[in-house]
Amino acid sequence: MTATNDDPRPSAPGPGENDLIDAIVAEYEPIVARTRRALAGIWLDRKVSKTTLFVLMQLEMHGPISMSRLAGLLDAGLPNVTGIVTRMEELGFVERVRDERDRRVVLVTATARGGEMVQELEAIRRQHLRQLVVELDPSDRQACLQAFRALREAAERLDRGALPDTRPADDHTPHPRSP
Repeated sequence: MTATNDDPRPSAPGPGENDLIDAIVAEYEPIVARTRRALAGIWLDRKVSKTTLFVLMQLEMHGPISMSRLAGLLDAGLPNVTGIVTRMEELGFVERVRDERDRRVVLVTATARGGEMVQELEAIRRQHLRQLVVELDPSDRQACLQAFRALREAAERLDRGALPDTRPADDHTPHPRSP
């Protein structure tokens, strides 16, 4: 999978490469599962749902989000999102504010407590990954660094590309990547 000089994207997988790609994914999946299990303990300890964490992470990445856009991100109806946000407000994770540009629009924003929850989860995730890397032989650490740099670059290329819109034609909710 090499890139041409004109196009920095890698070429499509060649013959036999799909097996290699599947083997890489198969090796990575248990690592992701182990991380999920570590984070699941936090969800249970804090009595925080995955939906709450998803909303908090979206707010961390994008800043204040309108209720309608949040409904699109959650693939849920506005009444359901209203209930989710109300529960999150009661827990002190978010607050609703009016958009200064359009007072009809209600924005959801993370509170300091909500931001602290995301930071705590990120710290746990980093510590978990650090423990895995410490277990590697020094030569494997170097190979891991090279592989993760390549994966990060691939992720950045994908992020620069358009996210495919797979919603049905009659779905008028904002696209997750729309402003």
